[in-house]
This record gives sequence, C-alpha cells and structure tokens, in this order.
Amino acid sequence: MAANMADLLQLMVDRGASDLHITSGTYPQIRVNGRLNQLTQFEVLTPQDTQRLSYSVLNEAKNRNSRKKTSSTSRSASRASRVSAATSTGSAAPSGARSASSPTRSARSMS
Repeated sequence: MAANMADLLQLMVDRGASDLHITSGTYPQIRVNGRLNQLTQFEVLTPQDTQRLSYSVLNEAKNRNSRKKTSSTSRSASRASRVSAATSTGSAAPSGARSASSPTRSARSMS
C-alpha cells in the first residue's frame, strides 16, 4: 500500500513514536523508544513518494517556493559541474587553488 501522511502520523500516535523517517529506497520508519521500526505494511518509498509526502505537509505558497529552490539548486549544481569539469581540464582554476607548478607541489613530488 502506498504511504500517505495521515496514515503515517496516525501510526506514530498509536505506537507512541517520536520521529518519522521518510527516505527513498526504504520503507517509512518510525522511532519508538529510541529504535527505528520499518513500516513494512507500506511500499518502499520512491523519490516521488518522498517528495509527495513532504509537500503534503507544506502549504501551497511554501510548495511553490520549494519547487523554485529545487529548480534553482539544480541549475546551480549544473553550473558547478561545468566549472568542475573546466578546472579538471585546466581551463580554469578556483580561487586559492594551487597549480601543478606551485612550489609546494613541486617540492612534494621531488621527495
């Protein structure tokens, strides 16, 4: 059965749980008396499930804001990957980075 937040929260109350863990690739889990218990009556969560469950507790304005940040973060990560690829090919170096010809690098390679 697919997990929904109402059922998960009700199980938490019924079992006296302090925490709910929602992680893709695992069953939903609750912490009872310091121990994590898998809720195997539900399906293993997919990334889409975790997003759906997380967004279900946010109001619509926060949902829109969160989606914008996710999109912005993806673009930033893509830019960072391009910069990283450029630095590994030697076309650019991040500030504070030492080049292969730096004295410290040369001294290490000589010993």
